[in-house]
Amino acid sequence: PFFTTKPVGSGSGLGLSMVDGFVRQSGGQARVFSEVGIGTSIQLYLPATQAEMSVELRLPTELPRASALAPEMVLVVEDDPSVRRYCLRCLASLGYRTIEAANGPDALAALDAAGRIDLLLTDVVKTNGMNGPAVVAAAKRRQPDLRVLYMSGYLAHMLDGDESLAATRVLTKPFARASLATHIRALLDAPTQTVAPLSPHG
Repeated sequence: PFFTTKPVGSGSGLGLSMVDGFVRQSGGQARVFSEVGIGTSIQLYLPATQAEMSVELRLPTELPRASALAPEMVLVVEDDPSVRRYCLRCLASLGYRTIEAANGPDALAALDAAGRIDLLLTDVVKTNGMNGPAVVAAAKRRQPDLRVLYMSGYLAHMLDGDESLAATRVLTKPFARASLATHIRALLDAPTQTVAPLSPHG
């Protein structure tokens, strides 16, 4: 699901993965048909129902939100523009203030300009010469008590088998707004940042 024809640094191929994830969450499936010289088509199959649509959707009515009196600032570091926009929209809807960066160097420049942030939400993979752990290491030299939430396009079982990810909060893409809200609030409400950073050489 992470296939892409783009060169390194120009996109992660997560678009198809996110579509597949959302369709599966709805109990459906996606099928891809491709023929050389003709093109590719993607068909989405969603479950049908004869029941009347309920006015009440089965969604959580209250999600953990930013502090009402002093909304926290979150720095989002993600090289894929569509994923970055999704994160920013989710965070804004939850009341957080946001800063965005497409790569590590831009993220550190944004942190220097802001002076202080409450949480760093960053991708794990390398972008523009820096991976997520390297960005975190540099950011923590500036702000040692910085809270960190990683996000990754790798599947959950792949992350579980990586010892460098032990005891680290990693949000697996694609993720729902409720999951993002819960993870961020849990980190911000913790008395201290107890999660060990990933190795900057990973």
